[in-house]
Amino acid sequence: MAPDTRLPRMLGKTPPVIVSYTLPGCLMKTFWQHVSGDIYAIESDSFGHLVGVAGPLRLDRLRDPSEYNYHCGLVSWIEKAVARRQLHRINPVLKH
Repeated sequence: MAPDTRLPRMLGKTPPVIVSYTLPGCLMKTFWQHVSGDIYAIESDSFGHLVGVAGPLRLDRLRDPSEYNYHCGLVSWIEKAVARRQLHRINPVLKH
């Protein structure tokens, strides 16, 4: 029996499907410190996938993590820094 060649052609014409299993509003926002001393607020979903980053931030001016605007521009860099063990999570005492 000859292989079916219709499937690759059909796959090339269909848009990719993105499925998210994260519930809306279930994002974790935590502070992380780079080995350089810079602090970042990192937003991740319930599976640990990075969604957004805010920073670098000043330690003496940290606010509640929910008050920052998170962007995806640094996500790739942060993922690489985490893989290289250049970031560690911190739990600073926030001033009100």
